[in-house]
Amino acid sequence: MGSSNETERGMTSADIDRLERVPVSDALRAVLVALASGDVSRPVAWEGVDADDLLAALYREGLIGLAHRYTLESPHGAAVPPRVAERVREAHLVTSVRLAVSYQMMGRVLRRLTRIAPPFLIAKGPAVAQTLYPNPWLRTFSDVDLIAHQRDWRALDDVLLRMGFTPARDALVPMPPLSGADCLYERTYHHPSGFMLDVHYDDLLNCGLAARDADGFWRRARTIEVEGVPVRTLAPADQFVHLCAHAHYHGYTRLVWLSDLAFLVRDHGDEVDWTQVVDTVRLEETQVPVYYTARLLAAMLCVAVSPEVLAQVRPDRFRRAVHEALMPERDLLALQPMWRPDLSFYFLPLLKRLVPDLLVMGRRRDKLAYLARLLVPPSHWLRRYYSLSPSSPIWPHYILHPLKLAHHYLTELATAVRLRRLRLTEDDLPYLRRAGAQG
Repeated sequence: MGSSNETERGMTSADIDRLERVPVSDALRAVLVALASGDVSRPVAWEGVDADDLLAALYREGLIGLAHRYTLESPHGAAVPPRVAERVREAHLVTSVRLAVSYQMMGRVLRRLTRIAPPFLIAKGPAVAQTLYPNPWLRTFSDVDLIAHQRDWRALDDVLLRMGFTPARDALVPMPPLSGADCLYERTYHHPSGFMLDVHYDDLLNCGLAARDADGFWRRARTIEVEGVPVRTLAPADQFVHLCAHAHYHGYTRLVWLSDLAFLVRDHGDEVDWTQVVDTVRLEETQVPVYYTARLLAAMLCVAVSPEVLAQVRPDRFRRAVHEALMPERDLLALQPMWRPDLSFYFLPLLKRLVPDLLVMGRRRDKLAYLARLLVPPSHWLRRYYSLSPSSPIWPHYILHPLKLAHHYLTELATAVRLRRLRLTEDDLPYLRRAGAQG
């Protein structure tokens, strides 16, 4: 994904793909935000921006295509420094070659999947490239995202294995549902060619639970063509909610996710059923990700959702206060590294995920019901969780299981207290471990 110059500067593809912010200057931030808007009529202040730093940032933010388009189509194109324009042109050629290979492989995969696989939707990168951008080559992506019914996971898994895909090492066989609302989040597959596929299931909104109206998302889906293959993708209203939830889930660590929404709202807003957006937000209780993503879109890229829609999806005062404390808007706008919680439901970790999610996000009743069921799960779930044979006694695990959960939580709390005394955070732990290994 990177150029040879980036390799010389020590930037690897892993650095680019890591979902963490890298410090940038105010001047560089202003350029990135202007390019991310996708508005070629917007003037850009290039003074004080190093071409190498800019190129590295464009790769990280997924903005190479939009930067190249700006140099060619903007009425302010003459103001682009020649060295910047040349570096962007070279980078665009590199990413175009990689995209061409990805599209070729994706066409073969989709052609076969449409014939033999269970129903699926194509989402995010290639889907938004085809439906939202003036030219799909402006939108880069590193993998292809599919959405499938959770009930079809094994059938789809069998198809992908026959096609030569291998599940990632952490793509474990999913646990059976525990409460009826929980579901498998995703499974990642790698192909020997380097092609990567992420399969998501009924959790369409990155909330950690199955969508309440999953059938509605499928019913409203529309057909598009990718590499000549007819495939289904989310309807514009559902696409808007889905993209807001995805950007929020990842803490807005890539500007390209806001670019997707900028093109959707500004250039395709008349295709969006905004009444459906409001209905979906209320049903799925996704007020927080939709409201804060829309606010950030307006404040950063100057693309605004109508005030009427924004007022109808605004979270309650308590959630707004907690969200601002956990993810201050001024820090998000600054594009600087910041601690952020994982706002998607799971019972671990306690302080970085479970507690913030319960305080801020929706569907608390479903989540509390899941936690209650987790304390006394059904026997088949408990056997799977502890890899017990059918002949193994189950009753000791009904005693040990809640004790194990309590142990996890108490250990995490003790670690947090110890780190607080040292004035460190959990994000410092990898660096401490690495220093210990080296020293």
